Amino acid sequence: SNMTHSQNLLSLIENAVTICGIKKSDIDLFAVTLGPGSFTGLRIGLALVKGMAMALNKPCAGVSSLKAMAECVKLDGVVIPCFDARRGQVYCCITDGDEIIADDDCIMAADLEKFVSECTKNIYFVGDGKDVCYNKFKEYTETAEQHEFPMLLKVDLMIQTSLEKWKEEVPQEEAACLQV
Repeated sequence: SNMTHSQNLLSLIENAVTICGIKKSDIDLFAVTLGPGSFTGLRIGLALVKGMAMALNKPCAGVSSLKAMAECVKLDGVVIPCFDARRGQVYCCITDGDEIIADDDCIMAADLEKFVSECTKNIYFVGDGKDVCYNKFKEYTETAEQHEFPMLLKVDLMIQTSLEKWKEEVPQEEAACLQV
């Protein structure tokens, strides 16, 4: 079908709720990606999830797509989840286990060279921007290792990350939606 997310998102949510055998009112916490992504797509998703959470008087939490991807890839070394932003740029962050070395940003892939050249750990680029980075840093192949990981995020890890963020940022007695 040629329908856009704005045209089919509600029916996808209805299908997911039906498949799970629950009602929307059974949902305790709504999670939504904060990007990176297309501006219009993010606005549609944020507005829909925030609206559902507010209508049901449930909390919601935003999660970085990049950090969610990093949570899905547990490797011994530095993980750099990245999305191709075109023209030699990537949306990326840099993680080492649970430590965020560099937060989400849109940068020229070449700007990672200083970090890559000085890093003493294995580096793993993941996401659809990984080839942009690997092609830039071929001379560091002894540290930069390429692995194929599915682009689909593990939903349970994204939910867990959302719940942990929500618990850190919002007092438990509050049932209001986080401002995103």
